Amino acid sequence: MKKTQWTSNPLSQGSYTSFKPGQLTEFSEFFYVEEDGEISQEVRVDQLIFAGENFSDEFYGYMNGAAQTGRLAAQIIIREIG
Repeated sequence: MKKTQWTSNPLSQGSYTSFKPGQLTEFSEFFYVEEDGEISQEVRVDQLIFAGENFSDEFYGYMNGAAQTGRLAAQIIIREIG
C-alpha cells in the first residue's frame, strides 16, 4: 500500500497560500469577518458573492476557511432571497 505524500505531488508542490509582506493589510477588505456568529464584513462585488479559504480572516489557507466562508456566503444569499 502506497501512502500519499502531498509534499511530493507536482501539482501541490507542498505549499500553502500565504501573503507577502504588506499584502495582508492591503487585501484585508476582501476577508469575511465573523464576530459572535454575525458577519461584520462580507466579500462581494455587486451580485457576486465570494467564498473560499483565501477569503477567511480566521482560517486563511486552510479547509476550515473554505467551510466558514461557504457557510457565510450561503447566509448572505438566504438573507437576500428570503
